[in-house]
Amino acid sequence: MPEDLKARLDEDVELVRQGLPLFDLATYREGHQSPVFFGSALKNFGVAELLGSAGEICAQPPQPAGHRPRVKPSDEDVTGFVFKVQANMDPNHRGPGGLPRLASGKFRRNMKLNSPAPAR
Repeated sequence: MPEDLKARLDEDVELVRQGLPLFDLATYREGHQSPVFFGSALKNFGVAELLGSAGEICAQPPQPAGHRPRVKPSDEDVTGFVFKVQANMDPNHRGPGGLPRLASGKFRRNMKLNSPAPAR
């Protein structure tokens, strides 16, 4: 790697480190902080890290769930959450795509699921 490119990369990394707070799991789970991942599904860069981290940092079932006392992995009802991945700024990549993380049940291809209104 050319020295000028390495120096610029080091400078950019330092800027990110100083500008963003360190990730804190408790703060994240309380809903006060969001992790940021950089990568490219097209180049398969950072995808494994994103999925691995989501499995490690996300709260594990059973969890309190609004109208239900607890969600257990053995429950037959499909429950979970979906997060969207924004792919570049190409209009062809701006679809309703999302990645589900199931907490219970079994997802099947072409299954239609609903997102209930949050409990108040």
